[in-house]
Amino acid sequence: MRRPRLTVALLLVGAIVFAACGDGQDPTSPAIASPSPTATPRPTATPRFAADTFVGVYDLHAASEQGEFSGESIAIVSRADDGSMRVQLRFDVANDITLSGTFVGADQLMLEGYGTFQGDVGFEVLGTGMVGIGVAGRRRISGSINGFTGFAARDGPSPSIDFVLERPANPVVEPYAGRYRFDFAPSPSGCGAPSHAVLELSFTPDGRGELTSPSADRGTGEVVFGTLQPGPCWLSPSGRLKCTLEYRHRCAAPREEYAVESHFFALTGQLVLGPPADAAGAGRVEVNPFLYFLGGQSWTARR
Repeated sequence: MRRPRLTVALLLVGAIVFAACGDGQDPTSPAIASPSPTATPRPTATPRFAADTFVGVYDLHAASEQGEFSGESIAIVSRADDGSMRVQLRFDVANDITLSGTFVGADQLMLEGYGTFQGDVGFEVLGTGMVGIGVAGRRRISGSINGFTGFAARDGPSPSIDFVLERPANPVVEPYAGRYRFDFAPSPSGCGAPSHAVLELSFTPDGRGELTSPSADRGTGEVVFGTLQPGPCWLSPSGRLKCTLEYRHRCAAPREEYAVESHFFALTGQLVLGPPADAAGAGRVEVNPFLYFLGGQSWTARR
C-alpha cells in the first residue's frame, strides 16, 4: 500500500482495529513545515540507466547520528509510474523512509521523500544519490539525505543519513522458500505465553515474497491464541527477512482496556541456508510503539 506524502508531525504507523475505537489518528496534530517548492530538475546528461535496471530487494547499510536510522537492514527499489526510482529504506516498524529518485545526470539522482521517526513523527527529506553497476553486474545505489523537516519541533537539530544499497545481478533467494516453524517468545498475541506457528513463505527472484496462507498461533496444549494472516514479505540477497502481517486475536487481552480484534506487526530478522534441505533463522517481532502491550519480542525459525 502506498502511503501518502506526509505533511503532519504526528503519524500512527501500522493499523489496529479496536473493538470500540476509531483509527487512532490525532486530529489536533500540528502541521510540520515542508521544504520550499523547487523546480523540476533538468538532467545535465542523458541517464545511463533506466529505473527498471535496479528493481529488487537490497541489503541496506546506513549511517546517521540518529541511531534509529543506522545499521544493517533492507531496502526495496521499484519503478514509479512516472519512470522515477522509488526507494524504501525499511529500518523497523517505527522508522522508515520512502524516496523518489529522479535522474539529473548520467548516474546521479535527486532524492526527495518522506519518513516516520519513532512511530509518530512525520518528516520530509531532500538529498542526492548515485547508481552504478559493478563487477558481474552487481547493482549499487548510494545516497546522502539532508534537509529534514519535522524533527526540529520536538527533537532539536535534524539528522543526516548516508546509505548504500547493494544487490547481485542475479541473487538466489528461491532456496529460502518453504514451510518454517516459527517459535515466538512470547506470542505476538500479547497473551504472555510462548507460542509457535507454521508459516509457508514464498519468494520471487527479485526478493519479494509473501506468507501464502493463514497460520494458527498455538500455545502449550495446542491452545490457539490467534491467527497470522497472509501478507507481504521481503528477503534481501544476504537473507535479511521482513514480513508485515496482520494478527487476528482469539485469546483474551491481558487487560480489558487493551482488548483488540487485530493488529499489524513485523517479523524482522535473518534466514540462513544450511545443508541442502535446511534453513533456519532468528529475529524480532516488532509492533508500533503505541502497541507495546501486545508483546512479541523474539522469534526463531527452522524449515
